[in-house]
Order: sequence, then C-alpha cells, then structure tokens
Amino acid sequence: MAIIQNLTVNQFIDTFQRVRPTNFSPMALERLYDHLERLSLDTGKPVEIDPIGICSIYSEYSDIEEYNEENGTEYEDAQDVDEFAFMIDDSAFIAYLY
Repeated sequence: MAIIQNLTVNQFIDTFQRVRPTNFSPMALERLYDHLERLSLDTGKPVEIDPIGICSIYSEYSDIEEYNEENGTEYEDAQDVDEFAFMIDDSAFIAYLY
C-alpha cells in the first residue's frame, strides 16, 4: 500500500530547496511541477516526489551552450532540443537525461 500526498507548487518547491537546493532554480521548479502534474494526468498515475530520482531524470540548463558543453553536442538553439526538453524562458530549459 502506498500513501499518496498531493503537493501544491509551493510545497514541491520547498521540498526541492530543502533536499536538493542547487539542482533547479525556483522558476524551473515551477515548470517541472507543471510538467509532472500533466504527466500524472496523462498517465492516470501519481508521480512519486523523489527529489534525488527526479534529479537523475531531469536537468536544468541556462542556455543551449551550457547543454552542448556538458553533453558534447552542437545544437544551435534551445528549440532544437524540444523533443526531449521543455522551456523555462527564452533560453533556459529542462532536459530529460537519458
């Protein structure tokens, strides 16, 4: 049996800032919360809030140059990674790690 707790976006952000304070900016955490909420609705299954596990699946990048440097790729702009990432703002994004 599992115990399920619904979290508000503020509770989600607070949890990450307490457990993994350097992995995501507050704005990225808001977008990640929205993404995980949509994922739960789409699949009909709750998403377990495991900050360490989530950090092994998703990573925030300030721009495409940072992503390219860390991953040895040569994408021209963040829109080139939209099949495995979602935007935070005009240049920053969260990518799924493979």
